[in-house]
Amino acid sequence: MRKTVTTLALALGLVATSANADLKTLEAMQSAGIVLTQEQAASLENASCSATDCSALADQIGEIVAANADNDAAVEAILKAAASVHPDQANQFGDAAIAAAPTAVAVIAGVMSEIAPTAAGGITSGGTQVASGTANPTNIPSPPSGGGSSSPN
Repeated sequence: MRKTVTTLALALGLVATSANADLKTLEAMQSAGIVLTQEQAASLENASCSATDCSALADQIGEIVAANADNDAAVEAILKAAASVHPDQANQFGDAAIAAAPTAVAVIAGVMSEIAPTAAGGITSGGTQVASGTANPTNIPSPPSGGGSSSPN
């Protein structure tokens, strides 16, 4: 009997933690001023998201982006709100948004470069790539080492 009660309490705790995370996504959207239909709000609240699989929530984010694809500010706010709650899943949200709203790809890509800048292999700025730990602003070859002339004579 004690094992059953403990197991039920543990299962309830896991379900409650998952539901809270999804409720936080809904609250983040609402705090960002995103107007959601009752169906969208319910789907966000009921979507599951774990550290290893957030596809159900990503699909819902994609659908909400698609419904707001004509409003650049709303698309940006939706993605930023979702990423603020689940930062490790930001790229998955971006992929789902592009799949659901291909007409808004430019806006989505801009937001994604801001909230997940290393997704493309490193932060780039003004021609300087920082991903590999070396910076060469214009890819100019370095001068030869050693003293003397660079002439072959």
